[in-house]
Amino acid sequence: MNDDPNILILTAGYGDGHIQVANALRNEFHTQGVRSVHVLDLLDEAHPRLNSLIRYIYLKSGPSQRAGFDYYGWSYYSTRNLNYDKWLAKPLLALGRQKFKQVIRSLLPDAVISTFPYVPVSPLCRKSGIAIPTFTVLTDFALHNRWMISKSDRFYVATKDLKEAMIQRKIQPRQIMVSGIPIRESFYASVDTCKLYEQYGLDPGKPVVLVMAGAYGVLQNMKSILEHLTALDNVQFAVVCGKNGKLKEELQARFAHQPQVKLLGYVETIHELMRLASCIITKAGGITLSEAIKMNVPICIFKPFPGQEKENARYLNDRGAALVARSAEELQEQIRKLLSDPVAYRRVKSAISRINSQQQPNAARSIALDVLETVNRLGTHHRNHMPTHERIPVPMDRLSF
Repeated sequence: MNDDPNILILTAGYGDGHIQVANALRNEFHTQGVRSVHVLDLLDEAHPRLNSLIRYIYLKSGPSQRAGFDYYGWSYYSTRNLNYDKWLAKPLLALGRQKFKQVIRSLLPDAVISTFPYVPVSPLCRKSGIAIPTFTVLTDFALHNRWMISKSDRFYVATKDLKEAMIQRKIQPRQIMVSGIPIRESFYASVDTCKLYEQYGLDPGKPVVLVMAGAYGVLQNMKSILEHLTALDNVQFAVVCGKNGKLKEELQARFAHQPQVKLLGYVETIHELMRLASCIITKAGGITLSEAIKMNVPICIFKPFPGQEKENARYLNDRGAALVARSAEELQEQIRKLLSDPVAYRRVKSAISRINSQQQPNAARSIALDVLETVNRLGTHHRNHMPTHERIPVPMDRLSF
């Protein structure tokens, strides 16, 4: 029995999604009484300058794609079925490897959880001479072979279909739990919607369309979207611009005099707006989609970027749980029909409910309890495998506790 487990969670700063998942897990471990939980952006710790460059390239992939240079989509699809055991993949697996070994030898964690497809975590732990159970949390609805890099003892996925796809790629069924993607605890809390309408200046007598530009305000063609949507009668719009202050200023100049449009910047309490929303317009990031699914809010996805966003959108669209629009005109028509046709509206919500029913009621809690059960079953024998004089100190300023 391990009464004081030590948990390491690996994440990455490409968008906010992976960090949100890591934080949701950390908070749940704290709720379960675990004091030592460390969240580490491994690539940022190992190669900060390279990480900054990769992050910049990632954030610029949207504008580049619109300009006809789709390097992100090309890299995603060209490596989707790549065998990472082959020599061709060796350079991709080298980044962060040495730093990971140092962290392992310094922290001696009882469990390592990956929320981003990094290094081959499980083999590296074994090569370090330390028996540590490893876990990977997939944050998408579609499978890419890079999620198997970790060779983890357990994988947590969003759907039964994703589990079946992993089984086809030789992962054992007992290694896979359909947990759902961890989201913030606030999405499970009850709220007083009457107060929320007043707080956000919204009319409780009209449907609310929540337009989410993403954390960095990268949803395409926001001005055109709103120009088309505001032509709809008896509908109001809560527009979240994220951290893109320039976008908010541009939209403010255009829509300031239209009372049905409420413009907001970065909103930490997005769960409150989802509670009020009749539907949302969003990018196809796995975490935002999971939040909407948990809230049972119909989803409209606008021009998903090639890569995991496009695959997430395709998966939900094929199952009737989301609508995908390729133009502002198509989006306008989808919203009009969705809000005016009760049968179509119920059909989408039913499809969302079917996906939700596959998942655990609280993904973060189910994952944390499963990890702790594994740690308790294995005990703490690995702590004594690494002599004290061999432990390598690691800078702790980048670790979040």
